[in-house]
Amino acid sequence: MAAADTPLERGKYLVEGILTCGNCHTPRVQGGALDTARLHAGGPQTWETSEYKVKGANITPDRETGIGGWSANEVLRAIRDGVRPNGQQLSPQMPYGYYRIFTPSDLEAVVAYVRSLPAVSSTVPHRCTRSRRCTWIFRRARTSRCRRAP
Repeated sequence: MAAADTPLERGKYLVEGILTCGNCHTPRVQGGALDTARLHAGGPQTWETSEYKVKGANITPDRETGIGGWSANEVLRAIRDGVRPNGQQLSPQMPYGYYRIFTPSDLEAVVAYVRSLPAVSSTVPHRCTRSRRCTWIFRRARTSRCRRAP
């Protein structure tokens, strides 16, 4: 971190640049550009396999639809370890394994920046649907956020 960088400046650099969080967590406007008025309020992408279906979550500090009820340590644990505050594993699309290579101060800067964003109320379907084939996968990942497809 350069001496002139504050943790918020460093966090912004990482979140908006290196980590590209907006690619998964920000809605798009017509033409596909990021909707900067709803930055990190939940992405439009849906990842769907025969095992599950999931979308990028609202990671703004909104207490009802985002991560505003999470502590700084809970946000850090989700980014670094892929684990929600309730102990459930995040989707494999969240590249937490990659984020582990960052220094503790870089990850703390990311947390500080994400928690400083404007809260945006935006409900994103957070439950994924799974088939019977993937029951073992999600049990191994220790998640119960998914339910059987009808």
